[in-house]
Amino acid sequence: MIRWGAEKADAHTLVGPYILNAVDASERAVVEKHLRQCPTCAQEVAELSVTASSLSTPALAQPSMRLREDLLRQVRHTPQLPPKPQPQRNVTRTGNVRWEWRPQLAAAAMALALFAVLVTAVIINYRDDSTPAPTDRVAAVLQAEDAVSHSVSVDGTTLTVVSSRDKDASVVVPSGMAPAPSGKAYQLWLIKPDSVRSAGMMGSTKGTQLVTDIGDAQELGVTIEPPSGSRQPSTPPLMSVEL
Repeated sequence: MIRWGAEKADAHTLVGPYILNAVDASERAVVEKHLRQCPTCAQEVAELSVTASSLSTPALAQPSMRLREDLLRQVRHTPQLPPKPQPQRNVTRTGNVRWEWRPQLAAAAMALALFAVLVTAVIINYRDDSTPAPTDRVAAVLQAEDAVSHSVSVDGTTLTVVSSRDKDASVVVPSGMAPAPSGKAYQLWLIKPDSVRSAGMMGSTKGTQLVTDIGDAQELGVTIEPPSGSRQPSTPPLMSVEL
């Protein structure tokens, strides 16, 4: 028999995969039993599920099975801790979703947002007749059999990079990233143990961006530079993500 404490911990850990419909029958039963006993969690999960449904429009690109499993594994192994008792709470509403950030659902929401961005492959970039549409190139990375995803979080900013060596490209997905300081811009760098080369300026802190010609770089870093960019980083990276 499952002890209540263990079952409750399992339920909170499985919230993210549950919202993404990535649990088996026994795991679903554990979560749904908890939701019947916790009206607050049930309401939060219901609202996030509505958000998931609103994001499930026809996708421009479906991630490869390996990438999907990689993302879901990251969600599954991100503990979502139970909330601390609070007699009174201030509630902030954004649109139709009540973002009353409870620790056990924050990771689920982040994973949901990331998964939606990757599936819809919305990218802010330019296109012309001589090059493939950015969304097509993003789709190629997401669908690549060797696509892998890595994330780093620093001070509330999360940078996720999905890379394919076969496609020689990476898709950069920032989350919670503030605009660069006035008169400055974010620049991306491809990093190897013995060298660093520019991967271009970051066009947006809210969309996704394609980085090509990654070669044998081991990491992708972000620095703050002049708007026109720099030949070499002028400051240490704000963060760097494994490729």
